Parts: sequence; C-alpha cells; structure tokens
Amino acid sequence: MRSLVAAMAAAVIVGSGLTAGITTTAAAVPDQAPSSRTSLTWHECRELSDVPDAKCATLTVPLDWDAVDDTRTASIEIAVQRATGTRAERLGALTFNPGGPGVSGLDAFGRILGRNPLFPWAGLPQSVQRRFDIVAWDPRGIGQSQPQLRGCSGMPNFGDLPATGPVDWTAATRAYMESLAPILQDCITRNPEVAPYMGTHYVVRDLEALRAALSEPQWNFWGMSYGTQVGSAYARMYPQRLRTLVLDGAVPANATLLERGAHQVWSRQYAVSTFASSYGPKFATKVRRVIKAMDRRTIESEVLGAQTRWDIMRVAIGQLNAEFNYKISRTIFIQLYEALFAPEAAARDRAASKLALLSDELRIPDELRISEELRALGDPDRSPAYMTWIVNCADIHDRPTVDQVANLARSAEEAGLTIAGTWTIERGAWCPGVRSDFGRALPRMGNPLKLPHSAIVVNSTGDPFTAWIGARQMADSILGARMISFTSSQHVTYRQVPAPCVDDPVTHYFLTAGLPSVDLACAFVPGKGIVLGAG
Repeated sequence: MRSLVAAMAAAVIVGSGLTAGITTTAAAVPDQAPSSRTSLTWHECRELSDVPDAKCATLTVPLDWDAVDDTRTASIEIAVQRATGTRAERLGALTFNPGGPGVSGLDAFGRILGRNPLFPWAGLPQSVQRRFDIVAWDPRGIGQSQPQLRGCSGMPNFGDLPATGPVDWTAATRAYMESLAPILQDCITRNPEVAPYMGTHYVVRDLEALRAALSEPQWNFWGMSYGTQVGSAYARMYPQRLRTLVLDGAVPANATLLERGAHQVWSRQYAVSTFASSYGPKFATKVRRVIKAMDRRTIESEVLGAQTRWDIMRVAIGQLNAEFNYKISRTIFIQLYEALFAPEAAARDRAASKLALLSDELRIPDELRISEELRALGDPDRSPAYMTWIVNCADIHDRPTVDQVANLARSAEEAGLTIAGTWTIERGAWCPGVRSDFGRALPRMGNPLKLPHSAIVVNSTGDPFTAWIGARQMADSILGARMISFTSSQHVTYRQVPAPCVDDPVTHYFLTAGLPSVDLACAFVPGKGIVLGAG
C-alpha cells in the first residue's frame, strides 16, 4: 500500500515537471476551417463521476494534420462544464493543460473545479466558473483519447551507483542512455503509425480544431508545466485566438535538451535552499549537514536496512512540491538529522523507524530508482511515462552526447547536491537512440510575440522542475508579459497552494484581461500565510 506521503505527493503534482524545452515559431499559422477534416460528437460522460454536471464529446481529427490526403484519424475526448452564471455574464471558454506530457486533463478536471476534498483551496474560483465554460480534454495519446502507445515496457537505470563517495558520472550517464535507447527504439518500432504524431505540433492543431468545433472565438488558456509549452506554441501559431494566457511553472523559450539538463544542475539545489531557509538558519544548517553527511555515510536500521543517499535524498527532496509537503519534508529532514547525528544508538534507531513510517518509497527497488515525476504518472509499463519521452523527442531534435550530459551531472555534484546529477541525466538524456528527425520539431522562436492581452507567467524561485530563469526567458519572449515570482519550491502555483498574492492577480486577469501594472514577487512565510512582496 502506498504511504499517505506518497499519495499526497502524487496527487499534487500537476504536470510532474516533465517539461520539454520550448521551441516555437514567431510566424502565425493562417486561420483554417478545420470542419472539413474534423467532427464533434456528444455522448454520455465516462469515468468522470467527480464532475456529474459535465457534458462530454469526442473530437475526431486527422492523425497527420500535414498530410491532406491521409484519412487516418485521432480522437480527442473532451468534457465541458458550462458557465454557472447567466448568459449575459458569460465571457467565453477557459481550457487548461495540466502538463506531463502524459497527464490527463479529464482526470484533473475534478481538482481543477475544486471538487477534491484533499485540497480545499484548489480549483478555479467560483467567479471564474460563473463567467466561463471550463473545457477539459485529453491530448492525443493520453487518458481516454486515441490512438495510444501500445506494448512499451522497461525503465532505464544508472548502473551501480556508489553508496557513498564520488560518482563516475560518465559511467552512470552511459548506463542510463544505453538502457533507455533500446526501450525507446522498441516503443517506436511497436507504434510506427502512432509515435511520430504525438508531438506538441499536432496537439496544438487539435486544440485549434477544438476551439473551432465549439464555435468559440478565442481561448482563455491556463498551461501548467509542459502545458506551458502547449500554450506558448499555440500562441505562436494562433496569436489572435487567445484572449488570456497564463503560463504556470513555465518552460524556457528555445531551450534544447542539453540546456534543459543544464537547468537541473542548480534547480534542485535552489529548491532545497529555498525550502531550508523558510524555517530559519538553524534548520538550514541541519539540512546542509544532512546532505553533506549522506555523501559519506549510510543509515542502518532494523526497519529500513541500509539506506543510501539515492534511497533517502530523492524522497526527501522530491516532497518539495507544495506548501503542505514542506511540513512533511521538514519532518523527514529532522528525522534524518537525528538518525545521523543523535549521540545515542537508540535515538538514531528511533529516528530511522520514524522515517520508515513517513514513506514506504524509501524502499524503492533498484530497477525503479528513477525520478519521482515518472513514477507519479502511474504504472511505468503503461503509456504515460513513454509519452513523456516520445513527445520530448518529437518536439526537440538535439541529441546530447554521453560526455555532454556527464559533464552537467558532474557540475551538479560539485555544486553540492550529488543526487542532482541523476536528475540532470534524466533531463538531458531524453532521447538516446531516437533519430534526430523523429516527429516534427517545434521551430525556434524568432521575434517576441504580441498577443491581444499579453500573458502572465508564474514560477517559483526554487521550482525544482522548471527553473525560474527559464520562466523569466519565457516571459521576456512575450511583449508586455508580467511575471509573478513565488518564493517557494512549489511547481505550478495558481490555485495549487493557498497563495492569494498569486491567485488574485491571475483571477483578475482571466476576468478582465487586465495585467498587473508591474511584475510581482510573493513570499511564502510558514505558519503565517503568504504575503505580497515588492516586485
């Protein structure tokens, strides 16, 4: 049975941080009338019990938008909650992408509407639900939409990572890439008529077809994590079809896979520092001592057995994704400190036993010792995890070498967080063995983008998945965009944590299309709520 900690961590991840570096085009695609190649069929909702008032439909679209004579199709499942206000109050339609790639919009619909009792603060405000139809959809290959990847199996590994001491990052990178390459090659071989059409280019065309099928003049779009890539790419192709655009936990503009791996050199370190400093200098010192000690020692206990930095630190740092998880991570680090430094053996054993109760993920099998984002997507032998790789490989066509990625991992170790080297490898080495012309890459961005009402970009300063500097780059790529920075390690913030200084201006923007007058900075203060800072 999964622990409460693990369940809550998986539940709060919205987009899991598995984002592809954004590479978009400055030239808009001319408006097209997709009705001749698409159809929308309404039907009873399936597997949507938490939104009983929703209306559901299937949007049939071309599998290959670029081949006019190709009769193959994809089906996009959608659900709509109609605006709860009067017809006169209605402002249009608001849609969202919760990230991944691989996260189902239909599965997230209940939480987006505030129907999840675990997160009473979450969900779009009633003022937004009163004025907008809320549209959820599963991108092609995900959730209830078809086609999907079939028969993909296996997970990569890093080889024999040493329990303590320095790491041979070249060997670890080579092991990871050599184990992942045949997995991806086999997945593509088993799905030759599906895999090349899963990329964001096709998802954006589907989203435009959905807008036209619903007879909506414009979208209001909320993109989370990888969803910011979808939103940004849509904005480049159809700028006049957006009334408002919120990019939350934003990927960088024009980042290659290698550059995205480079962001991981420091982003996890920033996440830990941001978290630790939230509880004052004494606690921050304890965190630093624990991280340093785990490079030299293991934790032995009858309950846990021998636990290394790979077992424990990935769990401890992996919890830094929500305000309530700060409390969990603080408890984990306190118990780690006691297990390492308590003067009496009995006290060390008690602390180790408490760690076991906090999370059963401390006993991850070697073959699954992979990023918590991928595990959170579900069963690793089902399509969501593979969609993450396939979409990224289709979207971005650079293929970093073993030496390039290993150098980044080595830099992460030298920066003071050894386990960040493994995250760096995972983010820099998405596509070993996949041809560089696989799928259709998103073109690189040229001139800054001009939108009818610009955009708001939201990011935490210590976001471990999408680094703040990348979000800043995204904001700078859109003329007049405002940036809201949240001093936390939260990944995706609007309506995901109690943060009125983030929520209020974003909600105001959706309702009025009015931007904040300046960029904003929001400070998280444990136990005292969240307050607005200078920006």
